Amino acid sequence: MPDEGHVHEPAPVATPIGAAPLAATPVALPGPGRGMTASHVLALSRTIGNAAVARALATGALLAREPAAPAAAPAAAPGGVAPAGGVPTPPVAGAPELSQAPFAQLLGTVEGWSPREDWLQAHLATPGVDGKRLNLADTIVMRKETGVDEAGVVEIAQELYIVGTPVGDRDAVFTYLGFGGLALPSSIEAFATASAANAAAIATMRSFEERAGAVLGVINARLAAVGVPTIGRITKEGGGNAHFNKKSWTISVDGDFAMRGDPSAPAQLLTTVYHEARHAEQDFLVARSLARDKSAGEIAAAHEIPLEVANAAKASPLPADDPQAALADRLRGPVQDDGPDPDLAAIRDRLIEKKARGEKFTPEEQAIIDKAYARYKNRPHEADAFLVEELAKYGQATR
Repeated sequence: MPDEGHVHEPAPVATPIGAAPLAATPVALPGPGRGMTASHVLALSRTIGNAAVARALATGALLAREPAAPAAAPAAAPGGVAPAGGVPTPPVAGAPELSQAPFAQLLGTVEGWSPREDWLQAHLATPGVDGKRLNLADTIVMRKETGVDEAGVVEIAQELYIVGTPVGDRDAVFTYLGFGGLALPSSIEAFATASAANAAAIATMRSFEERAGAVLGVINARLAAVGVPTIGRITKEGGGNAHFNKKSWTISVDGDFAMRGDPSAPAQLLTTVYHEARHAEQDFLVARSLARDKSAGEIAAAHEIPLEVANAAKASPLPADDPQAALADRLRGPVQDDGPDPDLAAIRDRLIEKKARGEKFTPEEQAIIDKAYARYKNRPHEADAFLVEELAKYGQATR
């Protein structure tokens, strides 16, 4: 069957296990003092996990270093703070004000500290410093260096919300991490507000066409707000909850899924279609990347998108230094484990029959399903779209 966009594989079980990591963009840290001490590695492992640290060190994304030999300890200044190594550290001038600065400024400063762990501890030990914001800034910088996964980004979104960061500053953090458009907190908040206003109305609608029209209005408002060509229509089609077709620039939704009557169904329908809208944004991002050196006609042919979408991309080429350029490169690159999972394909017909009869899957069958779903979610397009969907769910939950 030819590829018609990011078709979601029909999964007999809809609940995934775990979250697939986004591909890390290695950031080499050469030069004296730019590596991490053992204590820094330990702190990082507590926030992103030992496996992520091991990958970053193995690939050269981070460099470990031995702690420097202790220098002769100068006399402690009045009010000086003695760190773990025993060397008195005087209070850092301006530290309290820095810790209260917008994250757009704070992140750039923290990123430039060398060695960062020493600078961080000196700031944290200074009276009046907002340690929660400063530690969060350090975590965000480390996330950028090692790559971010779904759980990590949602956690950052939660922490930014908890410390009362204005939405514009939260957008700056996500831009720093390489996100844009529908993934930005401002977009998520606008979507969550629209969801709250429309979910109750959707629940009362008795036809697929009514629900599709209401959802399309919410989604297209968000796409238009971030400069992405809007979806032409939402059609009824089985075989997975929903999928985006880039050739026709449309979204299809399973009829049974769209018409579910449980209380959470309208919100789930909206976040599922928001996920598909992210696929449209991804394809437009790739088209904008191609627009640097291709005509609209060449973009449409190479990327298999409508000419009007290619024209819009040509009118807004993606700069090479855009924060989302790394995401566009991942989306354009080769996909490991593309195509159907062979183990799942071997038992698919049996699973469909068992589901139709209402029979439970065996533990072995469930293990194959879970492995295939995790493999599917690990693809660049899906890892990013599932992340955005999780952010949308979090946004709905905080309304």
